[in-house]
Amino acid sequence: MDIDIVRRLSLARHLFELGQSSLRSSNDLQLFAAANLLQDSVEAFLIGVAEYVGAEFDQHTKFDKYFGIIDAKIAPKEIPFKAKLLRLNRIRIDSKHHGIQPARDECDRVAVSVREFFDEVSWSIFGVA
Repeated sequence: MDIDIVRRLSLARHLFELGQSSLRSSNDLQLFAAANLLQDSVEAFLIGVAEYVGAEFDQHTKFDKYFGIIDAKIAPKEIPFKAKLLRLNRIRIDSKHHGIQPARDECDRVAVSVREFFDEVSWSIFGVA
């Protein structure tokens, strides 16, 4: 695997762990950070997947379009958890751009989905557990 892809996936893992750390805080302001870090981790991971499978998008490609672009390269497979990851993106937009505090229980649920997403795609695309 190309070193740039490895770095991208390592970044995704690091951002995920930072998001998890923010979720463990009792300070509700950390929920804003958690939502943003979790979404950033997914985005970094999807970009790494795209590079790996030869899917191309530019800096103006919206997050919701990543799935179709990658799916076209991995057909008949599809990127799993799309609806849950799009929900995470909505939470991030609301928190970052509108100042709406994410709900702790919803952040906890999407964090589980992100972990499962990483695990499933690591196996189905990269062939590693």
